[in-house]
Amino acid sequence: MRPHSFTTATPLFLAFVVLHGCGVTNETSSSPGEKEPQMISKQKRDEDRAAFENMAPPGWSLQKSDNDGVASYLVSIPQKSSSSKIVAVSAAITLDGRNEPMVRLGTAIPHWTGERRQDRETALSLFADFNEYEKDVAVRSTGYDLKRRTDIRGVAYYNFAKAISCYGHVPKQFECYWGTPSKRMSLYFHSDDLDVVLPYVLSMQGGT
Repeated sequence: MRPHSFTTATPLFLAFVVLHGCGVTNETSSSPGEKEPQMISKQKRDEDRAAFENMAPPGWSLQKSDNDGVASYLVSIPQKSSSSKIVAVSAAITLDGRNEPMVRLGTAIPHWTGERRQDRETALSLFADFNEYEKDVAVRSTGYDLKRRTDIRGVAYYNFAKAISCYGHVPKQFECYWGTPSKRMSLYFHSDDLDVVLPYVLSMQGGT
């Protein structure tokens, strides 16, 4: 999911004109006090939007929400070591469990049978460690980045005790999940920003 803006249509009240014979017209309209369906729909959307704005962490800018239990955000995360660098990432909150198959709070990276332990240790050594996170790496690469002249590998960082699961490909896209099925939080970002995003997610779960 990526954040994008949306617009809401303004309700229109229409009068229907029926022609009878030579220039005779009858006008009909809604009964006094009867709410237009569009007005009810707009009110519900406004209520949903306000609810998602209130439940989001500080610094999460709501981009889109709907009444199906999902909202998208834009999050600006300052880098602790440099006040001049701000990392902007996409985020989402889901309330209906739709993202649960992607959360992976019980597994990290699948491995091929027969892989040598030494090969796995070598692959693990290629990637940074982060405080309070376990790390797992796929021994086999999934491709090659010509620009960076490096293999592309599946990598996972996780803290299952704090219900945090982050995984993706380096150097490529990453995603992080935390929270509960009834309020699942997620971030979507490039692996270049792992050093900013992982500490941020940990802080959201009460870590250091």
